[in-house]
Amino acid sequence: MISKIENLTLDMAKKDKEIFALTQAKEQLEVNAMKKEIMLEKAKKELTDEKNSLTEKLEDTKTKLQKVNDEYLEKKVEYGRELALSQQQNEFLNKKIEEL
Repeated sequence: MISKIENLTLDMAKKDKEIFALTQAKEQLEVNAMKKEIMLEKAKKELTDEKNSLTEKLEDTKTKLQKVNDEYLEKKVEYGRELALSQQQNEFLNKKIEEL
C-alpha cells in the first residue's frame, strides 16, 4: 500500500514537472508570438509610410511632368508661329525682290 502511494506520489510529481515545463513552454511561445506580432505591426507601419511617401513622390513627379509637357507644347506652338511668320516674311521679301 505504501509502495502504491509512493508510486502515485512520484507519478504526480512527474506530472507536475511536465505541467510546469509545458506551462513555461506555452508562456515562452506566447511571448514570442507577441514579439512577432509587434514586429509585424511595425513592419506594416513602415511599409505603409514608405508607400505613402512613394505615392506622394509619384504625384509630385506627375505634376512636374505635366508642367514640362505644358511648357513643351507652349514652346512648340510658339516656334510654329515664329516659323510661319518667318516664312511669310521670306515670301514677302522674295516677291519684293522679284518685283525689283
